[in-house]
Amino acid sequence: MDPPTEGDAYEFERTFTVAEVRQFASLSATLTQSGHAASDGSSAFAALRDEERRPSDERREEISDARGRLVPRRM
Repeated sequence: MDPPTEGDAYEFERTFTVAEVRQFASLSATLTQSGHAASDGSSAFAALRDEERRPSDERREEISDARGRLVPRRM
């Protein structure tokens, strides 16, 4: 089998962390409330993917409060 080249399509399996699942749920709920979510949740996945692409120094550290909502971590 030849090694993949640029432009080749491939599939991979990914495991999500608890924090990522909570973030997805929060984004999904926010998008649904604002009327921007697709019925299959693809908009929330796109938002999560865009978040992952931002440089790490721009990411806000977040924690979940008692109700499971994500909130900015106070330093």
